[in-house]
Amino acid sequence: MLQNWLARRLPLPLPPVLLLLLALAYALPGLLSHDPWKTEDAIGTGIVHQMLRHGEWLVPNVAGEPFLEDGPLYYWVAAGFAWLGAPALELHNGARLASGALILLVLVLIRLAARELYGKPAGDGAALALLGSLGLFLHAHENLGEVGMLAAHALALFAVALARRRPALAGVLLGLGWGAALLCKGVGAAVIPMLTAAVVPLACRDWRTRQYAATLALAAATGAAISGAWLLAAHLHTPTALSAWLAYQMKALAAPTGAALAEYGVTLSWAAWPAWPIALWILWEWRRRLAEAGAAYPLAALVVTAAIVVMTPGNREVNSLPLLLPLALLAGATVPLLRRGAASALAWFGAMTFSFFGGLVWLGWIAMMTGIPEQIQRNFAKLEPGHVPQFQWFGFVVAAAFTLAWLFILLRSERSPFRSITFWAAGVALLWSLIMMLWIDWIDYGKTYRPVALALKRALPPGTRCVESRNLGEAQRAAFDYHAGVVTRRAEIHDRGRCPVLLVQAHPDDEDRMLGMGWRRIWEGNRPRDKERYRLYVRQP
Repeated sequence: MLQNWLARRLPLPLPPVLLLLLALAYALPGLLSHDPWKTEDAIGTGIVHQMLRHGEWLVPNVAGEPFLEDGPLYYWVAAGFAWLGAPALELHNGARLASGALILLVLVLIRLAARELYGKPAGDGAALALLGSLGLFLHAHENLGEVGMLAAHALALFAVALARRRPALAGVLLGLGWGAALLCKGVGAAVIPMLTAAVVPLACRDWRTRQYAATLALAAATGAAISGAWLLAAHLHTPTALSAWLAYQMKALAAPTGAALAEYGVTLSWAAWPAWPIALWILWEWRRRLAEAGAAYPLAALVVTAAIVVMTPGNREVNSLPLLLPLALLAGATVPLLRRGAASALAWFGAMTFSFFGGLVWLGWIAMMTGIPEQIQRNFAKLEPGHVPQFQWFGFVVAAAFTLAWLFILLRSERSPFRSITFWAAGVALLWSLIMMLWIDWIDYGKTYRPVALALKRALPPGTRCVESRNLGEAQRAAFDYHAGVVTRRAEIHDRGRCPVLLVQAHPDDEDRMLGMGWRRIWEGNRPRDKERYRLYVRQP
């Protein structure tokens, strides 16, 4: 019976059950197996910690100070997962489950949106294109407000596509998407689905109807109710923090510079691969049909999203995540229409790329476990000095199962245009899962702040109630608060010299300057690979 099953061809596009299994294989590894990492994951964990331990629910807080970049909605969901997972799961592991659940929701919504626009096969293509996007897989497994924003944007994209058929339901869903985007990531995130919904009638006549106008009105009322309820509650309970949040959000967008545009172009060239070349191909094929719904709507969403993204200060790859959704829609429409040569080339490229890098992950694990090849083992030890590899049966078995599944997909898939995007999505899931199963202890050893934070706590003078900090980023402050309960007051925004203890992130040549300012060092620590040192000072008598 097993022989007969192995002899069967894997149907493409994947049946819904197998597509769900692929999505779970992508979403679950890496959620429960490591401490918070710098930068976004540590900040997100710190915000959830402040909510559950200190009751800072209405405006996100990091180590006792408002975090002005995000709204609270994603962290409410993460706090709920952390609460449900306790005490079996540590707070950061339970909270990270929210990202896994929301990524699955994003995949469902983008699949539904593509099916509304193009039909059933394109829905699977869009979900696979999003799964295969290189810029998503790391952030999809972090405590990160942008994950909630993606779910809100995907809901809004689906709602606009649905509006032609069910305008009332679409109005409610669109308003929920608008409100959720604002509550997840602020004004800039909410502007993207709002402008897209407003612009699409200009691009395509299918939305120039009275029913769609009523949809927009209902969406505006729903979004205003959601946003207004939060704003009112925050104003009543934390007016100062809300004022600071609103002031920051009003300055969150700025005109882009030429250098910023170039940097975003470089980021997107790999972060949106392989969706962007597939999307460009279909736009070229449809160049005489750009006013039709299937081309006009995702193209309008892409243009609006790109305009807002490049106006977001700081070229962080996480800022480009919203662009993946309209690109995935276009790619989903393209996959069933790919010519045989293009589909075979992308399938071959994905098969070779992920087989090669998956093999390297296995080789690195073997070197860590056995010391052979010796040079590779020395390289791992040099990068993370002091790490002692431990064999774990669970990780080994899961990694082996993923590898066998990958080989089955490569060898037994039907010949179909869907092989291209299926190989790519499965390859991303394979590579991520192998790293999370085989290398996770080695990676976590170098990235965790836990040992440094606990050492800092032990070094604090007895009875310390106030610790001033200089040159600490939000991630470090969040990690020290979460792991050790050390909450620092930033000298950059508060009056200096108010605390008898000072924590500094500094380079070795800063010591003389600190001594000249009347401080005496009592502790120094760092993570294994960090050049920066964390130094603790007390004021000299």
